[in-house]
Amino acid sequence: MKMQGGQDDKGKELPKLIEDFDNNSSHDRVKFIVTMSPTQMREARKQGLHEYFGLVKSMVFANTMVLFNHAGKLTVYNNTTDIVKDHYELRKTYYLKRHSFLLEKMEARVQFITNRARFILENIEKKITVMNVKRKAIEAKLKERGYASDPVKAWEKKVRKEQDLELSDDEEDAADENAQLEAKSDYQYLLSMPIYNLTLEKKEALLKEKGQIEHDFDVLKKKTPTDLWEEDLLDLEKTLDKIQDDFKKMEDNNAKSSGKSKGKGKKDTSIEPSKLGEHIDPFISDVRKKTIMRSGVKTEPKAKKEPKVKAEPKVKAEKVKKEAKVR
Repeated sequence: MKMQGGQDDKGKELPKLIEDFDNNSSHDRVKFIVTMSPTQMREARKQGLHEYFGLVKSMVFANTMVLFNHAGKLTVYNNTTDIVKDHYELRKTYYLKRHSFLLEKMEARVQFITNRARFILENIEKKITVMNVKRKAIEAKLKERGYASDPVKAWEKKVRKEQDLELSDDEEDAADENAQLEAKSDYQYLLSMPIYNLTLEKKEALLKEKGQIEHDFDVLKKKTPTDLWEEDLLDLEKTLDKIQDDFKKMEDNNAKSSGKSKGKGKKDTSIEPSKLGEHIDPFISDVRKKTIMRSGVKTEPKAKKEPKVKAEPKVKAEKVKKEAKVR
């Protein structure tokens, strides 16, 4: 290790920054036990531990943040804030679409369950009867009393049309058959209900389900797209916390196992921080700040120098005289 002295690749002597070290890191935790002399420790304290161990590095990101945007086009971003803004605007658009999508879906479910509950109650109250009556007559009666055709199927058909989903030949044939069937049996969602739905228990269960769906719809109508986004972020945070807690429990169990197996005179291989350790917050030194400021300043490109014109070689005077005599 170069921090323990020796020579670099070019044969230059390296300073000895530490005496020894032990690596007790796990697959997701980092722990090094470093042994230093008093002189080395004083120097580390003076420079700052993060600077001393080479954990700080200046990086310049000018004109290097080139990413693919949501349209798959290469885009140059001036800073990370522009990347976040671009992401935010895109997510905001999709949460607006999602909010509208959920409202329409819930509205279709409310109409679906409301019509079912009403159909059961009117059958019990003898306002509608399906016993020994032709299907066409029943459908005409339902239409007369203001029952809508299957609202869930109508919503799904609308979604498919808006998304312009392309179907294969087999799927198109199946869709045509379903469309013909739906045209003839718009009230199938009511007429296909089993007769035991007319019992008191099923009636009460259906009314309870209707009340819950209407409550959920009212709650959704009061929410904004931003509320949906914040709820998703909270759920994400809870999930990440749970994952972190699970890893912590696993590490604690591993630490207990390694502690039991540790004998007298053996090294401590625990991945947990020492209880006697001192927490050191990272900071940027004044020297590092100056380096960062210099790296961020754009310098004007140097002007290209004009190419030098070669002077014609001088002819010696004696040579000129001789040439004149010969002539």
